[in-house]
Amino acid sequence: MKRRTFIHSGFAGVGAALLAGRANAQNNSPPQDGGGKPAAAPGNPFTAAGNWYKAALHVHTTTSDGDVDVDTRLKQYREAGFQVVAVTDHWKTNDLAGRSDDAFLAISGMEMHPKTGTGAPDHHFVVLDLPHPLALDKKQPAQEMIDAVKRAGGMVIYAHPHWTAHTLLEMEEVGGYVAMEVYNTLSFDCQRPLPRETCVLPTVVAITSCVARACCLYAK
Repeated sequence: MKRRTFIHSGFAGVGAALLAGRANAQNNSPPQDGGGKPAAAPGNPFTAAGNWYKAALHVHTTTSDGDVDVDTRLKQYREAGFQVVAVTDHWKTNDLAGRSDDAFLAISGMEMHPKTGTGAPDHHFVVLDLPHPLALDKKQPAQEMIDAVKRAGGMVIYAHPHWTAHTLLEMEEVGGYVAMEVYNTLSFDCQRPLPRETCVLPTVVAITSCVARACCLYAK
């Protein structure tokens, strides 16, 4: 499986969907098709044609705070039927040479958490497709850090904003991320002692379903 084909074709669709949605919201107009007519509402993305992959894009090992080493973690996901796994340890990349084949893709990544400008808990960003090794300046402002990993070829995902109780104040102080992680099995509660309704993002609950050919963004 080709790494850049999966990553860049999939997240290009996410970026296009986000930009189109934001432009339509600002113009207060419905989405348009190529002929200027209102576009049809999207259907169930899981019935769309294309290549669908079972993927885990936020994974830790003993390189940071995980409980098993890289090879054991990848073996666990292979045996569970996953086809794509991004190893995203805190602040560190891993050497994944030789871990991919025609049926399984191992992506080098990292989770970084620069300071916010609002006093909220740190930003958390999952970055995919990074070279190894890659060292970052942990004291850099968040936007400079995002720009640095993008120059290195990485693609940035805003990780679990519900867990950090981030609102639009934190999410709009930076740019350049292409997707948002809305759920994982550990980060399901808020870090800050805020009312439950404050922890939930106030504007959108988005489910991003990524495929190799396209991505669909659903919100309500």
